[in-house]
Amino acid sequence: MKPRNENRRPVHVYTGNGKGKTTAAVGQAARAAGHNRNVLFMFFNKKPNISGEENSLKKIGVTVEYFSSQYPVNKRKKKLKERVSIQTRKGIEFVLKAFHSGNYDYIIMDEILVSVRDKYLKEEELLKLIDEKPENTELLLTGRGATESVIANADIVSKVVNVKHPYKKGDKCKKATEY
Repeated sequence: MKPRNENRRPVHVYTGNGKGKTTAAVGQAARAAGHNRNVLFMFFNKKPNISGEENSLKKIGVTVEYFSSQYPVNKRKKKLKERVSIQTRKGIEFVLKAFHSGNYDYIIMDEILVSVRDKYLKEEELLKLIDEKPENTELLLTGRGATESVIANADIVSKVVNVKHPYKKGDKCKKATEY
């Protein structure tokens, strides 16, 4: 790992089993955009074109990309895992190019930690990406199941804990509340 420079832009991790990790990341994107930062928001493991987050981000000038969507769900799990793994790696390549382009001050990789947890991406690959982050770029990673190594390599870590949620009563996702 590179020695840390105190002026280096931080790596954030939002993890835990509670609701609000993506919402917090969208808030960070809005804050950064409000300070005239160029923001790239990348969704992993989510269905494109259905979330209110995507619409809001685009309205404030944030670049939005999707990688490793598990939709449409394939009945053959091995084939699905291969496809999602390939798409996830394309997302990693995209971030590396974004790092080297210098076009983005802030890069958010929503649900990338799920890609590690579900073995679409090796932990070492994500750690290497963190290590290659330019000092003038802020990086935010979200998702359940952050590993101890990812947490150790982050500068800011927030754990969102589920205390109470209607899911436990069998309620379904609600538009504008969960997506």
